[in-house]
Amino acid sequence: MLQQQYITSSCVISQQVVYKNGLPVFSKTDTDLAGLLLATYQHFDISYPKFYKMDKLSKSGWLATEILLQGTT
Repeated sequence: MLQQQYITSSCVISQQVVYKNGLPVFSKTDTDLAGLLLATYQHFDISYPKFYKMDKLSKSGWLATEILLQGTT
């Protein structure tokens, strides 16, 4: 039988702030999207060398996923 699945958390990368479940978890002023994505990657101390080769959309999705999965096992 199929199990019911629900959305339990969200991540929004907007302007100069990254939100997790509606709460700001990181912000970087005076930067563009590329700078925000790089600063977010460095702030969360994530190690994934291929990150630098991704386009902005891929970086956004990948970072959002990593932020949402933090603290889960």
